[in-house]
Amino acid sequence: AFTSEEIELNKKVVTWPQKLSPIFEQNEQIVESAKVRGESALTEKQEKVQMEIEKSHRRVEEFSECSDLSQIQHYCKDIAILQKRLVELQEQIAQINKEEELFKWTPTTYPQLDQIHSMLEPYQRLFNTVFRWQKADKRLMDGAFLELNAENTEAEVDEFSRDMYKLVKTFNAKAKQMKKEKEVGGQQVRREATAEQEEAFSPLKMSTMTLDQIKDFKINLPIIHTLCNPGLRQRHWEKMSEVAGFNITPDSGTSLRKMLKHNLEPFMDEFESISAGASKEHSLEKAM
Repeated sequence: AFTSEEIELNKKVVTWPQKLSPIFEQNEQIVESAKVRGESALTEKQEKVQMEIEKSHRRVEEFSECSDLSQIQHYCKDIAILQKRLVELQEQIAQINKEEELFKWTPTTYPQLDQIHSMLEPYQRLFNTVFRWQKADKRLMDGAFLELNAENTEAEVDEFSRDMYKLVKTFNAKAKQMKKEKEVGGQQVRREATAEQEEAFSPLKMSTMTLDQIKDFKINLPIIHTLCNPGLRQRHWEKMSEVAGFNITPDSGTSLRKMLKHNLEPFMDEFESISAGASKEHSLEKAM
């Protein structure tokens, strides 16, 4: 015969399925509720990313209004901030795609993000190139005159000139494209107005102004080649000072900007002759 304890245990075993059924149902409800919450949270992430992408797109479009050369460092910082935000968005999208895979959703693509990268690239090149040129121009004009290397300076300025010329072409084409997009009903805008619109396009204006600055600096290259000759000695500076009628011998405080204030252009032919002679003497000294 069974003891009362065994009979009671048997009753519990027999009635377990009935008791477990509500628990399974409750568990299914919990899982389904968690799934709904997870899907809702994922949808919110998708919407937030889309809003951030649209915000970033508008920010890139605002760069077309930047033309103040004195604010170039600020523009470069704005570009860096936006690029960092785009990287963060890319990481968020990767996480979203992983979660979509868990829910067996079709991964969401954001082609507008690639468009933003493409739009941003020429502005980044423009602002960074202008900023680097401004720093180079300051160094070349106000740095130690005797430390200028003519060949290196010319190569550096030529590189800036090539880069800026390409940017002028890029933004000139962009200005023309924007003009076409703004034409109403396919009607042609008057040529005078078209020229004014293209000229008013801020990045084109900035790149053109900077290219003009580089061209202006190139005018100084003959002076640098002549007077920054490593073969020049004190006797040569004395000869050139005699030609000019005043002392032009550079010291530790002399810069290209200060040298240009002497208006030495009328004497350059004679200076070049003296400098050429100094180069020959310097070559002989090195050969001995």
